[in-house]
Amino acid sequence: MANVFDVADFIVNERGETTAWQLQKLCYYCKAWSLAIEGDPFFIEPFEAWKDGPVCRPLYMQHKGARMIPRHHFSSLCTHQISEYQEAMIRSVMYRYRDKTGEELRDMTHSEQPWIEARAGVAEGENSRSEER
Repeated sequence: MANVFDVADFIVNERGETTAWQLQKLCYYCKAWSLAIEGDPFFIEPFEAWKDGPVCRPLYMQHKGARMIPRHHFSSLCTHQISEYQEAMIRSVMYRYRDKTGEELRDMTHSEQPWIEARAGVAEGENSRSEER
């Protein structure tokens, strides 16, 4: 099975340098699409409902403090187990959200039911460890 770093590495290698917010949200949408279409996630690492949108903590720990993520940043953490089908789906996600800034992607996630449910009872400016479903 692929991990979140496989997906993140594929995204930054295809797109080029990507903001941390864009990367987190694109990985989130890759996982969401795979769940919606296939019923199984691409990777098992969870996303938490942080104040600025879904964040995968293991991914965050590898880019913490960086605003822009360069190509090959995650290469050493990859399992190299992304299938051609998964690559095609990741490209579809990237194409669908290609013009969105990190802020726009954040706003999109904030309007969706998984985010709303995961944030229930959490103060607006606080992060939550609640996992989005």
